[in-house]
Amino acid sequence: MKKTKLTRSLLAACSIVALSAVMYGCVHDGGDDDRADTGMETPMPVAVDLSGIAADAMVEAGTADIAAGMSADIGEITFSCAAGGDDCSVTVDANGNAMATGGTVTAANSAAYTTRKEEAAAAIVAATKAAGTKEMAIAAEATQGPGQTPLNDDAGLGGSAADGSAVTTYSMTIERDRMATTIKITDTALAGDDDPKFMQAMDLGGGTTMHVRTMEADDDGNVAEEVVMVTTDIEEPDAVDFAKWESGLDGATPQALNADLDTLMDADNNGTANDDLTGLWVGADATTAPDEAVRMLVMSDAFAAGSGATVVHTFARYQLDSDNVADGNQTVQAFTTPGTYNGTMGTYRCGNNATTADCTVTVDDEGAITAMSAGWVFIPGTDAKTDQPDYDFLHYGFWLQKTTDEDGVVEYDEVETFAGSSVAVSGDVSNVLGTASYTGGATGVYVHAAINPDGTRASATSGHFTADASLTATFGQVPVSATDTTGTIAPSLLNSVSGTIDNFMLSGHDTGPGWSVSLEQGDITTSDGTFSGVAKGGGTDGSYSGTFHGPVAAVEGVVPHPHSAVGEFNANFSNGTVAGGFGARKDD
Repeated sequence: MKKTKLTRSLLAACSIVALSAVMYGCVHDGGDDDRADTGMETPMPVAVDLSGIAADAMVEAGTADIAAGMSADIGEITFSCAAGGDDCSVTVDANGNAMATGGTVTAANSAAYTTRKEEAAAAIVAATKAAGTKEMAIAAEATQGPGQTPLNDDAGLGGSAADGSAVTTYSMTIERDRMATTIKITDTALAGDDDPKFMQAMDLGGGTTMHVRTMEADDDGNVAEEVVMVTTDIEEPDAVDFAKWESGLDGATPQALNADLDTLMDADNNGTANDDLTGLWVGADATTAPDEAVRMLVMSDAFAAGSGATVVHTFARYQLDSDNVADGNQTVQAFTTPGTYNGTMGTYRCGNNATTADCTVTVDDEGAITAMSAGWVFIPGTDAKTDQPDYDFLHYGFWLQKTTDEDGVVEYDEVETFAGSSVAVSGDVSNVLGTASYTGGATGVYVHAAINPDGTRASATSGHFTADASLTATFGQVPVSATDTTGTIAPSLLNSVSGTIDNFMLSGHDTGPGWSVSLEQGDITTSDGTFSGVAKGGGTDGSYSGTFHGPVAAVEGVVPHPHSAVGEFNANFSNGTVAGGFGARKDD
């Protein structure tokens, strides 16, 4: 149904006739025209008075033939043809103009319009009531964390148990390949195949996704639902040389080539025969069998499952021609097969000339490699590249639980915000000097109120938000020189943090509410690299707290600033309230 602006002025069917509530056909003036003289005047359409129709009525184009004394609906307008007169015909055009012929036609809001308005009013009442329960949940979350009284455990992802203690059975893993980011939320208490699981409900862009888990209805018809929204800045993998792939932020390189395929041949002519490292022992070395984590990186069609049962494949090792060992000539009898290791194309081979046993691979009935012998070598292809994952990323957001009763009434039971980093906390920052700025984002829940002219609340809605976050951290004093330690930083700013969260965008809205939160100057606890302070949004005071992440150990005599900061906050405005998590990286 198309909503069309109603025409409030009546259309003149004849210029010499003044329009009243209903306009009738005009009298023929006897002038020349092309009509045959039948003795009857052709009825002229007249405009129907729509001044009494509500401006927000849904109008659609159409035609209705209405018997005298009867009514018909076109869109959300009821047209009535007066009793005792002629039958009527009504046409509504695409611009919302109504014209009629025949008897007297009047218009009124239809029953469908009244029903829609009543349902909309009821929805506003229900949304306002639900928003009230979310507001209480946000207020409860605001009592948790540093600087709050009473000081409660911050339950974070997974919420609280019935006794109020934090639930620790939820875990979240974040990974990204070249196609997409994968976030898995696991509740170890509900790990069975038939237990409800979190499913990704939508990708909101900008690294933000929503995940939902819905429980079975209880005996009273109440359905509990958990919602997690998380924002992460994890980036897609970089293609690096196979031998330079790192397993983590510590720079470990388990793929550094360590296998000489022929220890009797000096392939690089450097005078040493056994240092031509062109392959990778799949185990840590020639005599170590690969563990499960390594086996998961191995793929080859040759290592296929048997016919519905576990199978052990045996493959021939590399062997020497004993008659020609003195000349360095060998006969290669080793098994080789194409395959991939950690996604990189190459070749698997059973050992080198020093290998003394055949190689085996055990595959279960589902095709998973459950065991591999020592002695397997992977030879990467020429100029082989492999995807280097992003090990340094932030994440932040919220978890909530809501209950919908059998009548569809929604109540928000609990809200918990969270924030974290894949990088270890900075810890003691007492040796960090100077000032650093941090920029990032925030994600959380909101309640937004419509305010009457007298300042009372007319209605309220609730949902999720995204916003921008910025912080300025001032650590220790920067000495002017080795002999002058006074520095130029005001003592009142030392070991403090402040910032802003603004540019809020609310779900269900095309424009932002104009909110801005001032993270007032708060203290940095230098012993553990945490910080906290007061958050002001124009209403009653809220709070914020966070932690610095990233190494702060001196490098060549220089102590770096922490490279990121994550935390949680809550704030109140004249027309709403928010709670969320934030994450920010040090500006260049």
